[in-house]
Amino acid sequence: MVHPIFQVLDNVALNYGFELTYVHDGNLGGRRNELVVGFSPQWGTVDEQRFENVAGQSGDLVADFETSARNVGFFFEDQFYLKSDFRLVLGGRADWSRREFTDFFLADGDRSDEKTFNAFVPKLGFVWDARPDAQVYGNASRSYEPPLLLELTSFGAPEFLDLRAASAWQFEIGSRGTHGEHLSWDVAFYDAEIQDEILNVNLRPFPGAPFTIPSYRNVDRSRHTGLELGSVLSYADVAGDGSLFSWRTAYTWSRFRFLDDPVYADNELPGAPRHLVRTELRYDHGAGFWVAPNLDWSPTFYFVDSANTVTNDGYAVLNLKVGYDFRKFEAFFQATNLTDRNYSGSVQVDSEIGFFFEPSNGRSAFVGLRWKM
Repeated sequence: MVHPIFQVLDNVALNYGFELTYVHDGNLGGRRNELVVGFSPQWGTVDEQRFENVAGQSGDLVADFETSARNVGFFFEDQFYLKSDFRLVLGGRADWSRREFTDFFLADGDRSDEKTFNAFVPKLGFVWDARPDAQVYGNASRSYEPPLLLELTSFGAPEFLDLRAASAWQFEIGSRGTHGEHLSWDVAFYDAEIQDEILNVNLRPFPGAPFTIPSYRNVDRSRHTGLELGSVLSYADVAGDGSLFSWRTAYTWSRFRFLDDPVYADNELPGAPRHLVRTELRYDHGAGFWVAPNLDWSPTFYFVDSANTVTNDGYAVLNLKVGYDFRKFEAFFQATNLTDRNYSGSVQVDSEIGFFFEPSNGRSAFVGLRWKM
């Protein structure tokens, strides 16, 4: 990739990985038992050179380095059937991760560094088949997330940033299934108690800079609580012409907070909409014609800075898709933001220069043709 931005970035990335699993479906103590054991190594390198940007062309060399990331995981999961419709789930994963940065351009100092991370994360849960077409499940698990190379090498330190791996205890309970021919659902409530969460902050690279670049920091303790709901309601052949009416909805509620932070106390974490609704009503005619109006809706404001002084407004955006299916072809027309609303669908959190809001597209239209193999 050759990418002329503030400098000309020239890099080659290579990524490798595979997964080996063993699956055994048998009996333990006269009861059904399913065991999965696996080994999953992944590794990748990026060789990058950076040059001064001279009217979009490469000037003098200003950086030359190689980054390397290696991850090796061993995992298992065992499902033991206490009854034919109720099973316990026990699992775990051991991970070894290494991050390396080798600096070949030493005119501005040697930024070479390396870090290794290790963890074992357990999981305990259950699955209850309440009906043949409906399940209730719950689990408690540990998670572990070592920092990415782009986080470790981001702005703010001559070597790796002093970032710790994030870890959490996660608790979840939910249900999924169908009811008759018309309704299907998937709903989950979760709570994550996080230590050393890695958060983004956007800093000026030099005094007076009119732009920011991302950096990262750890937060001692935080809490993510939320609800995720998806549903599909459908009715087929109502008019006797092979038509199908369907209503799809996805809803998330998010409550993400600092916990006893020395600077931000129990403020909300920035950047996450409190409520987000995406819903689509679709009509498919038996002859191949279909129409699908849909709505993206963030009904309330949310904070975009950790101090909780700046908010992004809520918004509702109406879109429309129309199409025609003929054998393996689909022709479609899509119009977005029909009311031409001025809104920001994404933000840059904790921007040092106050550029928080990224404007979304105004009224737009697309036409396309899709071929299905």
